[in-house]
Amino acid sequence: MAGELDRGRIAKYVVARRGSLGLTQEQLAERAGVTVKTIYNLEAGDRWPQARTRSAIEDALQWRPGDLIRIGEGNEPAGRSRPWTPTGRCGSSAS
Repeated sequence: MAGELDRGRIAKYVVARRGSLGLTQEQLAERAGVTVKTIYNLEAGDRWPQARTRSAIEDALQWRPGDLIRIGEGNEPAGRSRPWTPTGRCGSSAS
């Protein structure tokens, strides 16, 4: 599956999304609970992370599960309406 994905496109989207959230590679890595090297490799298009790592990165970027694959297939990320919180989960909409 990952061999058929456009890793260059994924890399561009990750870099752009990280920038729009005002995050450094280090901050994104911390939010996702991964190493900076993992983020660097993803943004360079060098390596494809395992499912659990992809999920953590998608969550930290406020994307829905599967968005990295959607992007690699030429589609747009589904996004998320609620912001990321330090617990790694979406913020609640309770008032």
